[in-house]
Amino acid sequence: MDEEEAQNEPEYLKYFKRKQKINLRGRLHGGTVESERGELCSIDWTHRTLTYHGEFGLYNTVRFDEIYEIEPIAEYRTS
Repeated sequence: MDEEEAQNEPEYLKYFKRKQKINLRGRLHGGTVESERGELCSIDWTHRTLTYHGEFGLYNTVRFDEIYEIEPIAEYRTS
């Protein structure tokens, strides 16, 4: 990893844990900016991707540069 890549590392992702519930806002599914809830599956620092299990049952992978905002949530809302 070169110096420029190290400066662009999203430090905030280091605080997220596997199986943590998240609310992700970004360019999901390669389209427009969307927001989706899910469960964090893995963070691949080599390929700079994040994989999560979405609330609709699909596994999705998002590149770091496609993430606009990610925040932890305690639980899904059922209403």
